[in-house]
Amino acid sequence: MIGSILRKDVRLLWPLVAVVAGIQAGFEWASFKTGLPGANAVAGDLLRPLALAWNFGIVALAVAAVQEDPLPGVDEDWLIRPIPRTGLLLSKLIFILVAVALPMLLLNVAHAVAMGFPLWSSFAHALGKELYVFLCLVVPAMALATLTRNLAQLVLLAAVLVLAWTLGLVVSSALLGLARCPTCNTGLSWLQHLLQHGVVLAGAIVILILQYYRRRTHLARILAVAGTAALAFVQLPWSSAFAMQQRLAVRADAPNAVSIVIGGEAQPTARLGGEPLPTEAAHRATRAFLRGDVDSVAEGLGQLARGSAEMVAVALPQRVTGLAPDQVLLIDRSEVFLADGAGRILYRHSNAAQAPGPFLVSPPDATVTGDAPDLIDQSVLLPLSAYTQARASRGTLQLSYSLTLMGLAAQYRMSALEGRLRTPALGLCRSTAERTLVRLRCQQLGNAPSCFSATLYAADGRHNPTEWACTPDYRTHVPDPQQILSFAGLELPIHDPAGLARYAVEASGLPGAQLALRIYAPLRHFSQLSRLSAPSADVRPE
Repeated sequence: MIGSILRKDVRLLWPLVAVVAGIQAGFEWASFKTGLPGANAVAGDLLRPLALAWNFGIVALAVAAVQEDPLPGVDEDWLIRPIPRTGLLLSKLIFILVAVALPMLLLNVAHAVAMGFPLWSSFAHALGKELYVFLCLVVPAMALATLTRNLAQLVLLAAVLVLAWTLGLVVSSALLGLARCPTCNTGLSWLQHLLQHGVVLAGAIVILILQYYRRRTHLARILAVAGTAALAFVQLPWSSAFAMQQRLAVRADAPNAVSIVIGGEAQPTARLGGEPLPTEAAHRATRAFLRGDVDSVAEGLGQLARGSAEMVAVALPQRVTGLAPDQVLLIDRSEVFLADGAGRILYRHSNAAQAPGPFLVSPPDATVTGDAPDLIDQSVLLPLSAYTQARASRGTLQLSYSLTLMGLAAQYRMSALEGRLRTPALGLCRSTAERTLVRLRCQQLGNAPSCFSATLYAADGRHNPTEWACTPDYRTHVPDPQQILSFAGLELPIHDPAGLARYAVEASGLPGAQLALRIYAPLRHFSQLSRLSAPSADVRPE
């Protein structure tokens, strides 16, 4: 019976299968052509629309396969024929695996092998990626397809789900503000994504069971709409996410002497800081909503809640101690607590300012002992009323940091002019020189390192400032849903057309020049709480 349904679906849907396979092949070709320096400009322009078409094509094929034998209604012939429900469901799953996952797996493996990566490793990464896409995209699309009979009903259901999702975001942003998503835009966001994907997958499985074995369409539709609205509230608390990440640390026994010292020779200062008026905040939140920028919407709603109250900007000079020359300290999150003299919390805010990291102890070629010599300022906004009350009662300002210590994992050298390097840490790297910069581009099987640096050295030892690429992403085995090859790169300037900067190594010094690459990996995730008296300096107008 499964074979008969498969043959019927292939006979009816082969044109759509061919179109989706063509889109997959085009996307892989564009990815191959844009992967390294000297990329095809046309392929680069096509990459984004092909990626969008790839997603729509997969969803469309999954929906079409399910709606060939629609579940809602009572006028389908399969209801009176001896077709087991399990057989019907399995036939749809097998068809989509063969029509979607198999071509993409073969194309991914061919791309990786063409780049010189081992066949077995390429196949293992491609298999994991296809399983991830099947569970996180195809199965939910199939579940939604079981709730409708045709494309018109599906479009209407999609519009209702978008509205439910929007309302959920608005309510969660109004209630929680910037605390709506504690892990967003941090290296721990992959844990939040896994949680939401898991919730969506669980809901999709429930809907498939309700539809294929009970045909409870009304109940399943209510579950889909309610679950979509509630998904905005499914957030992983920061403490739980950070504790999970700590257990996944590469080296839990890494040195723990690193800390952030606030103040010292340079004391904190305070001044009045402006806040957007409510009208401006409302306009900003509306524009962010139309762009789909949920975090900016939450920030705008928070500003509306605070109204036009005056704020105090406190500058906190910070110094890092105990950091070795081959280490980097990243601030993943900071929380600010303002308490009065009795210990009562007057104000609390998470990520009150952009983290000033990464803290770097020195350039890679320097020899440094002792503490980091540089001070970095972090600005924290506090309500004037709470700040004044804290100062009057000899209160304290507390900062709770969630930190990641990165250590040197590998280092390499390669030519700056048309250089080529293959390493386990960065994969295949190539360098090209242009009039104003040297461009480094690397392609890796799996996830690229989240933090690395490059320094341009001349043949006589002179060097330009080190360029860094540190975007915290501590995921381990979560693949990219579209491709198994990841990209990393840097641009190292060698000439300033405006004449404002001078470089030790310019275009004339590139013959014989080399790039020194240093790759960093997480050693330890840890927390630190710093307390200091509320700054006693007078509040100065801007």
